Amino acid sequence: MRKLPLLALLFTVLFSPSARATNVELVGFHIGSEYFILTEEINSDDFRARQIIFVLKCTFNEGQISGINEDSIRLRVIPEGSTSGISYSANDLSVLVTEVLDDRTALLQISCPYDVNVLGTKAEIQGEVLVILEEEEKQSRPIQLKLEPGFEIMLDTFPVLLSGVEIPKNSPYPLAITFRMSKGNNNERKYSVQFFDEKMRPIASDRSDYVIDDIHEATYNLQKRPSTVNAVFKYVGVSKSSTVKFNLDCDLNLVNMTQDSE
Repeated sequence: MRKLPLLALLFTVLFSPSARATNVELVGFHIGSEYFILTEEINSDDFRARQIIFVLKCTFNEGQISGINEDSIRLRVIPEGSTSGISYSANDLSVLVTEVLDDRTALLQISCPYDVNVLGTKAEIQGEVLVILEEEEKQSRPIQLKLEPGFEIMLDTFPVLLSGVEIPKNSPYPLAITFRMSKGNNNERKYSVQFFDEKMRPIASDRSDYVIDDIHEATYNLQKRPSTVNAVFKYVGVSKSSTVKFNLDCDLNLVNMTQDSE
């Protein structure tokens, strides 16, 4: 005879999406381990794990979905009896799957920290995410670069980091500037840079790209080194978006059932 611990999980899903969202559906959940399964059966080790995974499907009636801004994801977990809860940003969460299924539908799978032993079996999860509906080519204003590693340029919703400045030896180029951007999610963007001196005269440059793990770096070798370097970025930016807000009411129960085994 052996005991099978089962998880009875009830999700009451309340949504407050923007006017463009016609339907937001909870299509999967799991408490415990890092993989996603569509079953309510778990073992005791899984139940004591410290995360909850859920999958949302968002369908819009206007605008073609071109992506999901994963950096925009915000969650608040409010255990029963708490008034404030715990807030999580994108840095605290794991987006395991983010996928555009078709022109109108996107799938979002999020792993959120949740220790049942600490937070209890009942909680409300409040969340929001920005869905990108339309994009267009854009050009930034002239930006005076601070030629120090760590200088960040924000292009709409995604950052480009100035990660390196070098005066190459034995090279015809007197200055090399490297920009870095994460390519670990669907928000990877293509961009180009035109450089100008202090009088906004163009500076010719050659670009080389390389990828290490999930980091994309582009090095621009400038043909002259002015006292001040200005840059104009061309990129694809967001022209229409929609914020989807949702509430998940969770009621978790662990039930021990007895089953005869041979």
